[in-house]
Amino acid sequence: RRLDGFYARCLRKILRIQLAFYSRISNATVFGKAGVAPLSEQLLQKQLALLGTVAFSPAGGPLRRDTFRDESLQPQIGRFVRRVGSLRQDWTTSVLREGERVMGAQRMNQLLTDSTDGALKRWRLELKMTFQRRLG
Repeated sequence: RRLDGFYARCLRKILRIQLAFYSRISNATVFGKAGVAPLSEQLLQKQLALLGTVAFSPAGGPLRRDTFRDESLQPQIGRFVRRVGSLRQDWTTSVLREGERVMGAQRMNQLLTDSTDGALKRWRLELKMTFQRRLG
């Protein structure tokens, strides 16, 4: 939220739009006029693309081994000792949850468990189309 606000403030300066307090123009309108997506959307899209890269990597590879359990899509949680006072969230679980929210749980699992040739390309194409629909 704070990154999106900073990004909108910078775009307002570039586009010479007054501050929201004076002009009453929302950040969503500023993003629309600039023709860009909020940083939070861009970041989520990149994280989901990385999740696909990890999911389609070989089963014994270090990326997949340290992210998922065996050959499933279950996050690798509890394998490492958590420091006292650190956050209880992990990247894999939060990105999977956001992906299910954006794409739908069934569609996302269907795409991530696809083992045919070109599955990673189909994953990235589906991501691109999903985020275009969300913004357009």
